[in-house]
Amino acid sequence: MLQENDYFRHAKKANKLMEKNDLESAIFEYELAFRIGRHIKEGLDERHKFWFVLKNLWNASVLFEERAVELRSRPYHKAMKFLRNFEFLGIKDKGIDNHFIRLIANSYLLFDYDAAFEYAKKYMEESSERKMEQRVLGALLFDALAKEDLADKLFLSIYNELRQDPASKYETMPTIKGNVYSMGPSEILRSIFLFKESSSYESLAFEPFCSNKLREALAVHGQVFSVSEIRHPMYDGKSTYVSVIKRERCKTLMEGTGSLEMNIRNAAKCLAAIHANVELPGMEYIGIDERISRLNYDDDVKNMLMENMFPLKDSFLTVPHAFHKDAHPKNFGVRDDGCIVVFDCENKGLRPVTEDLTKLLVLSGIDESSIASCIKAYEERYNISAPLRYREVHGLDFPFLNSVLWLAFSYPSSLPDSFGRKKDISRELALNGVGAIRSMKLRYNDYYMKHKKHYDALGSLISSLF
Repeated sequence: MLQENDYFRHAKKANKLMEKNDLESAIFEYELAFRIGRHIKEGLDERHKFWFVLKNLWNASVLFEERAVELRSRPYHKAMKFLRNFEFLGIKDKGIDNHFIRLIANSYLLFDYDAAFEYAKKYMEESSERKMEQRVLGALLFDALAKEDLADKLFLSIYNELRQDPASKYETMPTIKGNVYSMGPSEILRSIFLFKESSSYESLAFEPFCSNKLREALAVHGQVFSVSEIRHPMYDGKSTYVSVIKRERCKTLMEGTGSLEMNIRNAAKCLAAIHANVELPGMEYIGIDERISRLNYDDDVKNMLMENMFPLKDSFLTVPHAFHKDAHPKNFGVRDDGCIVVFDCENKGLRPVTEDLTKLLVLSGIDESSIASCIKAYEERYNISAPLRYREVHGLDFPFLNSVLWLAFSYPSSLPDSFGRKKDISRELALNGVGAIRSMKLRYNDYYMKHKKHYDALGSLISSLF
């Protein structure tokens, strides 16, 4: 009974979204209903299955809501025939997109998958000369109908058009691993779609794998946290693999509903849930010396860092190691309902949890008191979420300061020289690094004095670099 209530709740929410012409969100809600409905149907015998479908016909139908009384007066098989003959009645003022998506959704809700697929194909035939965003909707429909080959074909055609059209209004962003082509929100398409390309299948395949693992781990938290959907890599037939990343409709943590501190604190809680619950097979701890060797500095600078890293390494010994996610504030969003949305799930390797937490809090620009509040919120969520075999975390303020110092060196090294704000960001992080050393001296003087030589050397290196 509880599953049925969830089923109808999602279906009715989709109905309302359809009335508002929010087609993409409606597809998302219908897909949730589809999954629940499939599970319910598998556990029913034929008699109960018939009554469940009929109940859905009466209660969850959108297109035929105004004919509910007429439908209820008909035998089931005649009601289904009535739906087939109802295809083009009363839809002139509702628009072709709504019409087809309603037909597809209602067929699917009634477990008539073949009819839903036929409607989806007809929708694409009708929209062959239409806007790109509508073609994306068609690809989403095929994806929801588990017709991945057709969805892949559509997504690849859209990607090729974006890549080849020099007058395209969509954004192209070069990254270390390949170009990212962005389709921004529009009247029909509310989310942002990124087409990410690479010459390597493996480099793209890891991200949807991680995305699914994060989604599984965060599912127990209900509607508080969400993870952007990433499809499997597709081959363009030449030399490139492409994945589709769907970023949910949301705002940045800086622009979202509520204060910046509240949004960052909720993102810190989300990060804690990820660190406490996500386990990936074969992942190994990446030591700080290895990470120094990868930094974009001269050998002399790298050698000086390695010679003076002992106090930082020592402070991280009490910190759990966890799945490392690039926790830049821009890799989180917040929906209107307050749900935190997670982007970018591809980083490999285990690292101290304070590294992610430091990047999130420091790069967000919140003040010291807000940072202290967010660290406490992180600790509380981690200790609630972590399995019993994990140790609890307390006193992260101390290793956090050392992570701030490490961030002053590691993050500027990762920025390409072409990045416009590289110098400004490097200077800001240098000031934070020097401030962290000062805070170590004031708050943890015994530890600072014990390692004063190393801290002074790191402080001098910061000043010389930035």
